[in-house]
Amino acid sequence: MEAFGSNRSQNTSANDLTTDDKHATIYETVFIILSVLIAISNATVLLLYHINPRIRSTKNLLLASLALSDLCAGTVVIPITLKCFEGHQWNVCIASSVLFRFIAFSSILHILAIIFEKYISILHPFCDVQKKHLRVVSGCIWCGSCAVAILPLVWLHDGESVDTDFIRKELVYFTVTFVAFFVAPFLLIVFAQVRMLRAISRSFSFIDESATLPGSPVESFSLTSTRSPVRSQSDSIKESESSRISPTHNRKVLKAFALMLGSFTVCRLTWYLGVFLAYIDTENFRNSVSVDFMQMTHLLVFMPSLINPLLYTYYKQDFRQALQALLKISLKTLCH
Repeated sequence: MEAFGSNRSQNTSANDLTTDDKHATIYETVFIILSVLIAISNATVLLLYHINPRIRSTKNLLLASLALSDLCAGTVVIPITLKCFEGHQWNVCIASSVLFRFIAFSSILHILAIIFEKYISILHPFCDVQKKHLRVVSGCIWCGSCAVAILPLVWLHDGESVDTDFIRKELVYFTVTFVAFFVAPFLLIVFAQVRMLRAISRSFSFIDESATLPGSPVESFSLTSTRSPVRSQSDSIKESESSRISPTHNRKVLKAFALMLGSFTVCRLTWYLGVFLAYIDTENFRNSVSVDFMQMTHLLVFMPSLINPLLYTYYKQDFRQALQALLKISLKTLCH
């Protein structure tokens, strides 16, 4: 966890140690509960994706890949991070730092890819995005995140020698990754969200205008197309009824994605700020920031891994229906 990993004060009294032990116990308990909840929620999403053919569609492949990334956060990264906090073993803490960066990079890139897959489906509906294309994107996200996460190991030779040159390299690495894996994806996602919301608003406006025209056939338009082939009145009325559902569904999905981005931004930006301040002035940072605040920050950075599956399971109708069906089958099995 970079600067946060070794941020404990060495000058503590006996009373402070007793208080710290109590806080550490509470902290570890909350961390374990969070790990279990993350594992259960993301494992459920992956189970639904595996057993339900309707869920196992092209549009949900990246969501399943994100769920796998979040599952790794709960089952691998959190236990190793707790091991680092307990024993402060150099190799364990380095593994925790690398895995944490990998999950952070993977999460934001998955969200970016999911948003732009939706962007293409709304603004370019005739563009054929196939499953094999998304598999390649998913593979690139995993490989790219892993390669960038392990890059600091190139200049990390001796854990006990942290000199000025090492701090400079770490600060450069942190700044570049912050821009490349936080600022740039954030701006691209906001841009795509605004464009999609405008397209959905135009589709709502067109439907409302068409419905108010007396005696004229209602034509069905896509979200972005301004010209559509002339259809019969009966066919166009049926399609216009279905098109009312599509913009509403798209708006709900975009709301879920916006909340995913918001939770990631709030939770990770606090950590990024702390690491930056620690690199700039390490001693003052250690003395001014409380252990409780650092522990809260550690918990916050893993919250998106729990929030993500809850959001798209709740807001996406196919996931919600598949989960309800799974729960009904489980209850019937338990009752018998």
